[in-house]
Amino acid sequence: MTATVATLVLIIAALVAVRWSSGPGPTASDGDPQVDPVAHRWAAEAKRHSTGPSATRGTPAPSSTAARTSAPRRTATRGTGRPFRHPIGGSAGATQDTAPPDTTPADTTQPGTTRPGTKPPGSTVTGGPSTGTTPATTAPAPAGGPAFRVSRNRFVDAQGDPIRLAGFNLSGAEYACIEGWGFFDTPDGSAPTDAQVATMAGWAGATVVRLPLNEQCWLGLGPAQYSGEAYRQAVLELVDRLAAHGLATLLDLHRSAPGDAASKEQEPMPDRDHSPAFWTSVATTFANWPSVGFDLFNEPFPFEEENTTRAWTCWRDGGCRLTSANSRQPYTAAGMQELVDAVRATGARNVVLAGGLYWAESMTQWLTYRPHDPAGQLAAGFHAYSFNQYCATVSCYDRDLTPIMAQVPLLAGEVGPDLPKTIKDFDTSCSISQVGSTGFATGTLGWLDAHGAGWTTWDWTPTNDCWSLTSSWQGQPTSIWGALVRRELAAG
Repeated sequence: MTATVATLVLIIAALVAVRWSSGPGPTASDGDPQVDPVAHRWAAEAKRHSTGPSATRGTPAPSSTAARTSAPRRTATRGTGRPFRHPIGGSAGATQDTAPPDTTPADTTQPGTTRPGTKPPGSTVTGGPSTGTTPATTAPAPAGGPAFRVSRNRFVDAQGDPIRLAGFNLSGAEYACIEGWGFFDTPDGSAPTDAQVATMAGWAGATVVRLPLNEQCWLGLGPAQYSGEAYRQAVLELVDRLAAHGLATLLDLHRSAPGDAASKEQEPMPDRDHSPAFWTSVATTFANWPSVGFDLFNEPFPFEEENTTRAWTCWRDGGCRLTSANSRQPYTAAGMQELVDAVRATGARNVVLAGGLYWAESMTQWLTYRPHDPAGQLAAGFHAYSFNQYCATVSCYDRDLTPIMAQVPLLAGEVGPDLPKTIKDFDTSCSISQVGSTGFATGTLGWLDAHGAGWTTWDWTPTNDCWSLTSSWQGQPTSIWGALVRRELAAG
């Protein structure tokens, strides 16, 4: 009897096992605990922005211009490297990929102090694919380049006369190095040549180039061949060439990542692990360069909130806990005040730029929360795109930007072209032919010029997409966007 019962139990167990393995298993919608919808979205986004040899980019070929300029880039085509936060005309939460909220208590370490387990700014930084040290010497000042500084609410030259800062971004140094195929997005991956820089300067009215940089590559934490001293020298070489051709440079912390993560995606805020060390090093290098300014962090978006007290407090003071877009883990943000302090601790008096909230388009409380700059060289940063949710009209500029410009200078570090609202994915389907003439770009640039603000358009690098100002490194302007910007520069 006992043997019979045992046999029946075994048979029933076997049948249940067969039914479970052969039948339709639970799916994410059935509540399977093994399926994390958020993680799945992160994985899908990572695949869409895959780097290196891939179907979307192709095998990197440093000697092939076509390979550099014809394939979509991981940097979301306009260099923000983020999933766009909404479909045009949609809700803010429709397509934004976000990691689960972090409930870790805020880091209460005072800015400027060293937390346990970290190294003070300027010391050897370890972790990631390689290790490196930040340079301790200041590069000799160049012979040329337009000096600029802040005087009350204007940018002025060495003689104290108002100066128009207008030009374009030059993308590449923020992504080529971390992807492991070059320093810049040029045909051979090296810094643009003297002839190529001369072509930039040949656009009449151009006075400044905004140069996005990569935190890990500068500090020696990226691929060994393209980071550390080699990366810093490539950047220095380009900035020197720009100065020699009469162009100022705005160095921008565009890519960063906490801990050992690779800085391939746009973070919501700088990190206390590396960002102060980055600015200590950059400021030390360029302290004697009056033609160089510092854009502290590209497009902050703490908590993805447009205008809240906690977002502005995080923006200024840091210490808030956010989820890294690169590691998918919580990290402690560094605030704008910490970055200003890191720059000024080196003795550098270069102009520093602090962009507003919500990808630098929300400026409503910038004056209330602006960091203190003991050197008096602080300016406000703003980004203008036709798809901005919060501020994309002249009436908004009048309301939000005019009060700021009554007290400090303003520079729109990224201005984009007129794009149709039918585009749902700027990452993969934004072609040159889709650039229109709705009046957004001309209205925005005209407003900035009329109010004495600076601007740099996105983007000089010939990438064969809607953001391209040029069709080649010979500087031929694209038919609508490039031609418009060239006219606006010359008209100033």
